[in-house]
Amino acid sequence: DQYDPHFGDAFYVGRWTAGFDHAEALRRISCPALLLHANFKYLEDGTLDGAIDQADADRAMSLLSAGSYRRIDAAHTVHIDKPAEFARIAEAFFLGQ
Repeated sequence: DQYDPHFGDAFYVGRWTAGFDHAEALRRISCPALLLHANFKYLEDGTLDGAIDQADADRAMSLLSAGSYRRIDAAHTVHIDKPAEFARIAEAFFLGQ
């Protein structure tokens, strides 16, 4: 009941990241990075229901010099939807396993 629709609209129309070069930012990351990719789908109107699709994930991974990719069968809020699996994946990543 306190959601600001302008916040969501900024993502939808691109104002949220206007002027930010995602590709350049990903290229500049030199430390190990984990991309944990949750479920996504396209709605009937073509809107992506999720943070990124597979093409976006593949592109991000191609730009990360030390990236690790894990696909997880979970909702957008992975840590809430699958907390034990999230913790297991994160722990393994940070411990280098």
